[in-house]
Amino acid sequence: MHLRFRQSILQISDRIRSYFEGDRSNIDDLLVIQLTLVKYIKYYEKRISEIKAEEGQQKLKLKIGMVSKENAAIIKIRIKNFRYKKDHYKNSIYILRSLGDYIAFSLFDPWDLKPLTFSDSSGNISGKSGLRNEIKILKAIFSNGSECILNNITNTIRHGDITVNIEGFPLIMEIKSSSSEGKRASRQIENINNIMEYLYSGETTNIYGLEDRDEQKMIRVSAYKEPEYYISELQDAVTRAYEFGTGLVFVGNEAAIVASTDSKISLPANILDKWKSEEIRTQIINSYKFKIRSLTPFWMSFSSDSHVCDIYSGDLVVAIFLNISHLKRIAYTNDYNLDTLEDDEWAFSLAQVGEPENKMFISHIHMSRIFFEFLRPEWLIENSINTYETSNPLGNT
Repeated sequence: MHLRFRQSILQISDRIRSYFEGDRSNIDDLLVIQLTLVKYIKYYEKRISEIKAEEGQQKLKLKIGMVSKENAAIIKIRIKNFRYKKDHYKNSIYILRSLGDYIAFSLFDPWDLKPLTFSDSSGNISGKSGLRNEIKILKAIFSNGSECILNNITNTIRHGDITVNIEGFPLIMEIKSSSSEGKRASRQIENINNIMEYLYSGETTNIYGLEDRDEQKMIRVSAYKEPEYYISELQDAVTRAYEFGTGLVFVGNEAAIVASTDSKISLPANILDKWKSEEIRTQIINSYKFKIRSLTPFWMSFSSDSHVCDIYSGDLVVAIFLNISHLKRIAYTNDYNLDTLEDDEWAFSLAQVGEPENKMFISHIHMSRIFFEFLRPEWLIENSINTYETSNPLGNT
């Protein structure tokens, strides 16, 4: 991560934190932050377009044989560098949009945002025909005294153009640059209406892919108690990493955190000694740092924004070691058997002891909260069981 980009990112994150930790009375600050993100995102989108154009010209030279063998080798190196630059700029845009996620998750309940992520990316801001109108409406909403967010500056909100904060509820607005409505526009509006209906009623058969599954319904239910996180243990491990190079902290018998300022990270001997006969699942969070959406952004979990920048740059590596055997024991004390699954959608199944057909499933998305939102694993298992028994949903978590 270049120093200038890092400084800009830290300035924006500091402004976001200051706004939401303050009294939020000067909402124009939030508008200015968003317009700043738009400017930076458009800059990197332009750089990607320029590189693609140059890359295309170089590929054409190779295709029609306009160059000597020696120059062809040079061009191939250039093309490889173009790919590196494109990835670098795409990652920069992701980081900028993660700051947009920071705003979104500060404005709205995370569980209200999750259904807004299940769609394809809306694409570039640059060249978007309706952008000028969207910004005009964005400014008008702020002038009227309401907080809102331009959806294109986030990785998370993939439906609609602007989301307005109505006392914590996300009201999605789809803004059309013309009065004509094609099939795509009609489908977008239908999807937004389905999401709004779900957020109001707590039930749906029309999102999360359920529209393709006969007789399946998604029901929102309350957790039996407030979520518990291991963020303090995470910070302890990170602090030790900056001081000693590597930091290891156990989260009870549930998990272990290893943070390192070395790019290479391995299973420490301490974990092997303590859990030598246990089933362990490992996740290096850096491996997914440019792929995460629908989960709380790192800016809201790490105590220092500088640490988040180091995660993105690779100067700080964090691995979570999950003790599956301990979770199986926790489930069994609650009269359930927990099994890990080799399935694209489901991570675990939980079946009542003696009643293997009475079974529920925990999705990979829900389980990923352990690794990327730093949710305590015991809480996830116990909450899943308690919620299943008290509200009797359809067996899916």
